[in-house]
Amino acid sequence: MKKNILIIIVSSLIIACFIYFNYFYTNKGISLKYCNIAYQNNKNDVNQGIKECTNSKEFKELNEKEQINCMRDLLNEYLNTNKIKDLSYDEDGMLFSFKYENGYLGGVKLKDFDPYMN
Repeated sequence: MKKNILIIIVSSLIIACFIYFNYFYTNKGISLKYCNIAYQNNKNDVNQGIKECTNSKEFKELNEKEQINCMRDLLNEYLNTNKIKDLSYDEDGMLFSFKYENGYLGGVKLKDFDPYMN
């Protein structure tokens, strides 16, 4: 009897772990896939890469956290190839800030501005 209960508990834990990791890795894979496509299509044009990523149907279907991760991955690609520098993220405003390679300031705001907020 105790052996059967133990088997049921272990089986349930294995299934729960499988579901959790499948969900986590599937969603992360989606965001990485579309960020990578946007980067590969626009290696030398940061603005076009951001635009392609944020305008895609797939990006719009991601939840807030996935969008942040996707944009961070895309901008890190540009950072690693020296197309941008000084990358930072403001969590409250959902705003990525950076400098282009020519020194001009740039940014990506993932959440619309709230006109009622100070």
